[in-house]
Amino acid sequence: MKNSLQNNMQSKGKAGSGISDRIGSWFRKHRNLLKISLYALISVVAVITLWLIVLETIYAYLMVLASNAVLYIGGSEARLGLLTEGSENLFRVFFIYHGEEATFDQRVQTLLYPTMVLFIWQVFNAFVKGLRRSLVTGKWNLGIYFMFQVLFLLLLTGYHTSSTAKFFYDIMLESFYVIVLAIIIWDKIRDLTLDTTVGK
Repeated sequence: MKNSLQNNMQSKGKAGSGISDRIGSWFRKHRNLLKISLYALISVVAVITLWLIVLETIYAYLMVLASNAVLYIGGSEARLGLLTEGSENLFRVFFIYHGEEATFDQRVQTLLYPTMVLFIWQVFNAFVKGLRRSLVTGKWNLGIYFMFQVLFLLLLTGYHTSSTAKFFYDIMLESFYVIVLAIIIWDKIRDLTLDTTVGK
């Protein structure tokens, strides 16, 4: 009876050990996947948190400054402002319509949500590729995307006074996620090219 009990306990111990070994083996086998998933989660949480607290307002303000600088240099009477209604940021466009100053608003969130995706990508790259490389690529990625957004705001100022501006504005309004995706794909291709060059 004693021997039977001992054998059962040993069998259970071996079974428990086998399960632990399998779990450990699975974690070792998928360590890179788990690490990448953790980096992605940290990037998403960090960027969304900062975005909601302060980053959205700072970024929108920079867009307004850049757009107004272009409008001023170009001699346009239109200008842009940034205001907050409740918890929502709005771009306010001031323009001349039939000889009188008029205004209309554009929700910031609609335009800037895709920007979060690009920031998340850059933070993720800092974990995976290193901070220095992420800063170099981020300078180009965010710079190019920022220019597209400023162009969009410039078109916004002519929305009610120019059919051409209205046409291109409507096209770009639904294109920012596509632009972000194209930048990320191009960034990945550039990384692969750089890795191949370094490998040689």
